[in-house]
Amino acid sequence: MSRKTKILIAFIALVILIIICTWFNTKKLTPKAIEIKENISFVINKNNNNINLNGIFSSKEQLMILKKEFDKKNMIPKNSKLSIKHDIEDSNNVFPKIAQFMPVFLDNYENGQIVYTDKNLTISGTTYNKNLPKITEQIFNPVTGLNIVNNTKVQDKTPSGIVIIKNGSNITLDGNFANQNELNSILNGKVIPGEQNIQSKYNKFTQLSQISNISNLFYQNFTKGQLSYTNNKLTVIGETNSTEAKESFVNFLNANNIDSNVDISLVNIEPVSIDSNTTSIIKIKPDTNKTVATKRLALSTKLYDIKKEQNLTQKSKKIQDELIAMAESENIEFRKSKATLTTKGKNSVVNIANILKKYPNIKIQVAGHTDSDGDASYNKWLSQLRVNNVKQELIDNKINQNRIEAVGYGETKPLFSNDNTFNKQKNRRVEFIIIGE
Repeated sequence: MSRKTKILIAFIALVILIIICTWFNTKKLTPKAIEIKENISFVINKNNNNINLNGIFSSKEQLMILKKEFDKKNMIPKNSKLSIKHDIEDSNNVFPKIAQFMPVFLDNYENGQIVYTDKNLTISGTTYNKNLPKITEQIFNPVTGLNIVNNTKVQDKTPSGIVIIKNGSNITLDGNFANQNELNSILNGKVIPGEQNIQSKYNKFTQLSQISNISNLFYQNFTKGQLSYTNNKLTVIGETNSTEAKESFVNFLNANNIDSNVDISLVNIEPVSIDSNTTSIIKIKPDTNKTVATKRLALSTKLYDIKKEQNLTQKSKKIQDELIAMAESENIEFRKSKATLTTKGKNSVVNIANILKKYPNIKIQVAGHTDSDGDASYNKWLSQLRVNNVKQELIDNKINQNRIEAVGYGETKPLFSNDNTFNKQKNRRVEFIIIGE
């Protein structure tokens, strides 16, 4: 082998060695690429009974778990944008906790939102469950590496309440219930029309079992009447043609120590004579020389007529002036053919209560009147139910019940002859009368 050939072979070997060394160094210095998987992410919005779901999930099973919870509440997600990517992951293993939290979220939030993205979970909304922050913490705290922001606001609950009106075979039920079970207990298997709200913002009835039994007794034994239950106080007025039914009803209330106002009339038992003086709108305190102020505030669809009386005390004159000012714009309204106050009607009673609070010694009569359309006995009964509800609304607004007398006069005291629609409207009214100081 010639010297030149040896040099060439040595050169080629050196080049090969350099290439091999360079390759090994490059392999050693170049880091191995790290595969980063996309994480699941989603947004769940709840607005009352409406639900909206958007997000990216790793499996169909995850969506089916959420769907199952929505189905329990009869909720169908609207305008949802969903996708499934099998190559993404739930790096925090947070979804099982979301599934555990979902029934809590749907039951307790009137409005709320759950947002999960990039290991960050944000929960916001309004609830009436004061224990919810603690429940949320217990569910999600075991998840490692999860950043949680809870912006939930806890609000005070509104008292539940019901009003049942019965006239012969016709029954209506209006009320606010904490859940469907409460409503079912009151319905007692019946289908009863009315405005029945079921929301978590309402407190549960504290005497639900008794109220259920009472409502059943009311359905069975009263020919007509009204049963209302608000702020744990029961008010019943009605008619029955059975002495035993009346006694069993009262005995049940007494046996269960239920706080109640009850006025039950026996019909077709014996005639009842009515002294015309018992409906006087002017009353004098016994054993006093003080002139009792008398004033009338008439309200129907529109508050319209306040009659000035002579010999008003200075205090009563102040009340009269305030009521006159209020009468120019206020309304007391009831639902059509019902004794239930509308929201606007309740607001008017609240304003009257605010005036009465300024004069804590004033006593009033709430007098109900109708026009002459329909049956006279029914009109008297309806007017009594309406003033009972006005009285209860005043009591609920911190006016002592001993300051209020409620009397329904029906069609017996018209302001005008019932010969046209305009006069009939004026005769349909509620009057507030000062009867003592």
